[in-house]
Amino acid sequence: MADRPTCEELERRVKELEKEAVERKTVEEALRESEEKLAVIVASVTDHMSMMDEQHNIVWANDAAKESFGPDLVGNKCYSVYHKYQEPCDPCVVRNCFEDGNACEREREVIGADGRRMIFWSMANVAARRRNGRPKLVLEISRDITERKIAEEALRESEEKYSTLVEQSLTGIYIDQDEKIVFANDRFAEIYGYAREELIGIKSWKLVH
Repeated sequence: MADRPTCEELERRVKELEKEAVERKTVEEALRESEEKLAVIVASVTDHMSMMDEQHNIVWANDAAKESFGPDLVGNKCYSVYHKYQEPCDPCVVRNCFEDGNACEREREVIGADGRRMIFWSMANVAARRRNGRPKLVLEISRDITERKIAEEALRESEEKYSTLVEQSLTGIYIDQDEKIVFANDRFAEIYGYAREELIGIKSWKLVH
């Protein structure tokens, strides 16, 4: 018959169990606090975030993505939700990431739940891997750059119009920097009898005074 534990042994075992319980509780509290902090950080991010499996199913999405593309994203195909396609995009940052395991980023056009077309800059990276190292989940983070692209296009058109007006002007126009000519239109070169490229670098005061 096995010897019964002594009172000292029982007391020591109880203390060990109490210590383990305290340590476990401390770990659980630290984990909970960490998860709460992460949740706050994710909630404050205005970029669109979603996580996909290898079949392009959305398994998680943040509030920003749900606001733009609808609340029922989870379980749907990313290409169906974001692009209204019936099959994966080509090229696709998510598929590229699954194929080579490396981060991938690209500009792309998406369609919101309200039908509005937007331009996103999207980056995909591995969120979880299988035991063999292959990607299991991919996280895609996208930023809406629609307004910036519109502004860039407006600026380009404005510069083209300005350039056309300057080039076709009947008035001689030049630009100097530090008293040296850095630009001159054809009319200015014609007035002073130079080729345009010959004017670049000449002291402007030597010509106009």
